Amino acid sequence: MAADGAVGGAIDNAFRTAYDGGSAEEVLNSAVEGFVGGAIMSPIIGGGMKAAGKAGHKLGSGSGYIDNFAIKKVIENSPGYKNSDWVRTNIGKFIEDCQKPYYDFGTPVDRISDRLKHPDLSTHKMDVLTTFLSDSKLYDNPKVQEEFSNYFPYIHDAKSAENITDGFKFYLLHKEYHNNSNIKDNLTTILFNARLPIEKKAKIFNLVANDSNLDETKRPFLNHGNTKLEHFISCSDKVDIDLAYRILHDTNDNNGTILNRILQPGDECYSEITALYKKFKDNPEYNEILNDIIFQYKKGSKRILDIMLNDKDFPKELMPNIISLYNSAPKETKLFIEEICSQKDFPKEFIEPIIRSTLGLFEGGWSQRGTIILTNLAKDLVNNRKIPIEQIPEIVSLVNTEKAITLVKDLCCNFESKGLYSEQVVPVIKNGNLDVENVAKINKMLPKERVINFNDAELAVVSGAYNFLGKKDIHELSKPQKRTLLNLLLQNKKSAENGELVGIKDLIPFFPENTEEYTRTMKDLSRSMSLSFEILDNKAIEEFNTNLVNLSEILKTNSSPENINLAITHKEFINNVNKILSGLTGEEALKIQSQFGFKIENGKLTGYPQCNTGARADINKLVTRYTRNNSVKISGNPELEKVLNNLIKICPEIMNQIDGSSQFSKTLNCIQNMAKRPEFNKLNTEDKIVLMIAALLNNVDKSINSRMDTAFDAYFISQKFNLSDEAAQKLYSIIELSDAPERFMSTTKKATRKMVGVQELVGQQREDTFDLIAVKLKEGNTFELAKLLYASQYEQGFTRNFDKILGDRILQIKSNDFTLPQTSAETYQKFAKSRTITRENVNYSVKVVNAENIPDLHAFTHAPDVGYITGGSRDANFANFDFFKLANDDKIICTCYVSNDHYGPVKQFKNGFVFDVDNTKQYVGYGTDIWSIGKNIPDIVIEYFRDRGFTSAKNRGEKFEQRAYVSEQLKSLLYPEDTSFSGKIRKWADNLFSTKQGLSKPDLQYIQRLENIKTQLGNKPFTIQNIETIDLEFAQAYRTFLVADNSILVDSYHNEVLVSNPKITAIFTSDINNIPEEYLIKAQEEDLPIIVFKTED
Repeated sequence: MAADGAVGGAIDNAFRTAYDGGSAEEVLNSAVEGFVGGAIMSPIIGGGMKAAGKAGHKLGSGSGYIDNFAIKKVIENSPGYKNSDWVRTNIGKFIEDCQKPYYDFGTPVDRISDRLKHPDLSTHKMDVLTTFLSDSKLYDNPKVQEEFSNYFPYIHDAKSAENITDGFKFYLLHKEYHNNSNIKDNLTTILFNARLPIEKKAKIFNLVANDSNLDETKRPFLNHGNTKLEHFISCSDKVDIDLAYRILHDTNDNNGTILNRILQPGDECYSEITALYKKFKDNPEYNEILNDIIFQYKKGSKRILDIMLNDKDFPKELMPNIISLYNSAPKETKLFIEEICSQKDFPKEFIEPIIRSTLGLFEGGWSQRGTIILTNLAKDLVNNRKIPIEQIPEIVSLVNTEKAITLVKDLCCNFESKGLYSEQVVPVIKNGNLDVENVAKINKMLPKERVINFNDAELAVVSGAYNFLGKKDIHELSKPQKRTLLNLLLQNKKSAENGELVGIKDLIPFFPENTEEYTRTMKDLSRSMSLSFEILDNKAIEEFNTNLVNLSEILKTNSSPENINLAITHKEFINNVNKILSGLTGEEALKIQSQFGFKIENGKLTGYPQCNTGARADINKLVTRYTRNNSVKISGNPELEKVLNNLIKICPEIMNQIDGSSQFSKTLNCIQNMAKRPEFNKLNTEDKIVLMIAALLNNVDKSINSRMDTAFDAYFISQKFNLSDEAAQKLYSIIELSDAPERFMSTTKKATRKMVGVQELVGQQREDTFDLIAVKLKEGNTFELAKLLYASQYEQGFTRNFDKILGDRILQIKSNDFTLPQTSAETYQKFAKSRTITRENVNYSVKVVNAENIPDLHAFTHAPDVGYITGGSRDANFANFDFFKLANDDKIICTCYVSNDHYGPVKQFKNGFVFDVDNTKQYVGYGTDIWSIGKNIPDIVIEYFRDRGFTSAKNRGEKFEQRAYVSEQLKSLLYPEDTSFSGKIRKWADNLFSTKQGLSKPDLQYIQRLENIKTQLGNKPFTIQNIETIDLEFAQAYRTFLVADNSILVDSYHNEVLVSNPKITAIFTSDINNIPEEYLIKAQEEDLPIIVFKTED
């Protein structure tokens, strides 16, 4: 009957309220009232009206409802109402609170349920209220007033009301507590602890009142704002009060850890924790760690704790952290921890480092599977016994793929047979550039005590230079060895300058020990490699360019001659040099040759002879005669002879091609083939010059047999002709890939597995090679120039099919290319103001600007301090940037993209560089860390440029999607999907249009528009304002993308953009007053403005 009445009442009330136009909330409230009222009144109605009488008005009737009139009559007669203005002011609220259920702010179901569960709640609340109003010790106490007002609405059942009421009465009865200072300070906490029955609350009163050391317990409790004392007083009825009170005063419970656990009787480990405390509380050996053990203790911890406790020699201080690691470990790792903890002879100090090393990133994330795999590796290494235990944590932490595990286990098990010492295992795993075979060769050359005492940097340098150890001078090195030396110098600049590599001086005498030696060595090496070229005057450049054009015109109509040589031939020059130097040792002769930029090797002339008035005069005379008074001899073709002589007078390096063989005739034949092509005649003058220089210098220094070396040389030689950066890059790329068809044809479809450090890149040989060629030729018209150069070496049409598939792949790659806007260096300089900053009595004159004052700031940033480039020190990383900006360098730099209102990376990294990154040197951009593996362009092409599905996922995530992220976002804004009927028809048509490359119309339009923007901008900065002058819609897409929630820009953490060949244009900091001094030095020396990002209000 009650249920029927409840439902009927709810429906009736709700219907009438809705009919009267009530809101949804009012309808719900009325339903609740009808439900409760119906439930209460149904029994009364069923039993007849005789019981109805005044039952609803009778205070304490148990009806669950007390008439406000009855409440008011009782209250008006209370001392509190008669004597207190505060009570009279708040009495209306208290009366209202009496009628509210506990779930007054909950859902209708909660409210109904609560009223049904606690029908007498209003009566019990009235008991609390009337007791509170019965004595001024309660209602006139300001602290009690405040707490009562806050707590009274939340009394939720009869028991809590009874506990509050009994507490009030007990306090009023025991007058000895009224003036007790301890009780005064804690009275409200005790009184309003609704969980404690009166027998326990009385004990709390007594303990607190008589506590002579109460102040000691008013310490912060863990990370809470409350004190240990407040939490003790607020304990539940299940707590052992006497035990908790004892722990309250335990000085070893220094942060309240033990008390916290004892005050939680619902804890599944409560009995074990209690037993632990009782067992060790009086044991001095455990004074320092009992707190931490109890803090870490969880269900299942007893097993590992017992194992450790059973070993009387087990270091006590290690126990808490081992328990913590054990608690969170998977079953397999738990068993491993138990195993090594049980071994008497195992050095216990390595248990925690070993277990922590198994928790690192594995194949892109943290997972239980990864932990189990790394645990098995650690277990194998422990059982191996060949590897010193102290090395195991570092080895395991360096591994993050299954393939790497195979290689590492092989190295650890077989390092002796590979010719390594155990001390060298970690450096070899850590440094992906260390070659095991090279290290083994070093071990054979040097005593063991010598090589095992090399630091990591020394080992890297010595093993890198293994094939020229013992050489006394730079000039004894071959060209490849000099390039190796150049890289070693650049990578270890700061270590060398700081004298950190003095331990290898006897092995590489010319490796510098200080800044002065470093500078001198770099100059000697530069001269020896012929890398230094002064820009020619405009007249000479114009003459050279004119003669290049004339050469192409002559060869269009004349057949290339067969017999070409120099008046002073290579053979004559070599013989004359050898004759002069015949009295010297081979070492001395090489040193002199190197001073003039050439080397005679196996009867061949390599390098580029250059005059040097500061070196030996007789050799300088020969070099002058060879380079400045020499000429080309071609019988029967005076016109061609004249043009070539004009060219070699300005660029004598061309003479290295003319060695009396048929090689130069082949070069002229290639130029002839190019010049006859219609595509060549359509090129602008600069592109024709680039192609002609490439053809003339291609395959220079044949003994090296390296296209990359040739491209490297040509890039530097071309600097004398003042080519634009874009033209110099084209020259480098088309020479480097002048054998592109042969490279492709020599590949197979076999899988490739490349280890980058201890991480694995998985690809396919043919795809990897083809994609790299496409990436290097995709910008501007570089592919068109490269086609002309490489096709000129074959019969016409031979490369037609290769050209087609390469062009298709270039389009596919370009459809996912992007360029992010960036503020120009000139803008930073414009807004920066001069300022003097003093550090330890040294003044630095720098330029400073606040980021917020730079309009529309967008920039690539990099923090050398976090070691993204090569690891190592900040200074060492600073030094590398001089090399990274060279066109031939293919290292990938991880940057973070920021704006003046989104700069999460600055908040993380504090200080670093602002880069200018070429529009063609941006490869992957994403709004979070993408865990990139690749450290150079070939690596990231494998990693990001194809959708490799599951294989890609093993390489730390959805790599292809990350590569396409920015372009896809821009395309979605430029070409939004139209869901209308006509829009679906257009999409269907686009799908029909889809090219063989899998490209849609929007893909091709995106490629064309982005290419058009970059072409029209030329050397202008890629800013949104400049883009607006060319393609307003594209500029707006950038603006929308960069402010969207899914943008690459973030506020609270770093994003990741992979770039190459950056140039430093500014320095950033979040605190100009604490910026490291190294940045101030660099800012002053290189006139770099410092941009200050505000990270705190």
